[in-house]
Amino acid sequence: MCATNYLYDFSLWYCLDDAHVAAKILCMLEQNCYRGYDEHRDKTAGTQAIAWTTNVIQSSRISFLIVSATSLNDPWFNNVSEWSLVNYVDQEAVKVVPIYVGIDEAQRPHKLRFLTSLNYDSSYFPNRLLASMKPRNRH
Repeated sequence: MCATNYLYDFSLWYCLDDAHVAAKILCMLEQNCYRGYDEHRDKTAGTQAIAWTTNVIQSSRISFLIVSATSLNDPWFNNVSEWSLVNYVDQEAVKVVPIYVGIDEAQRPHKLRFLTSLNYDSSYFPNRLLASMKPRNRH
């Protein structure tokens, strides 16, 4: 499933307060044989955070950003979002998919609004999450 150019099918970025959501998402994707990187599970201790994070983003076909009330005000999460967007612009095949948890449309960050997103609270979320794993078509 993983493209030859990418170490990971997806990377998952979130604040620790959203770990319960991340665990469910990881389970769904990994049960469907996707190889993923979890920011809090897979980080190698002692590595430089910025260099490691940007390397993982560049090594992932899709960056999932769990956006919640907590992450909206988190400086690190804001940086990860921006680095993911830069990678999205630089690489034709990658995707950035915000996953909104418990926030309404007015609270969504302007910089992420143009992206196709997922609503975790929707009954369709599991199907849409798996559908989002399809490669990006850019014309």
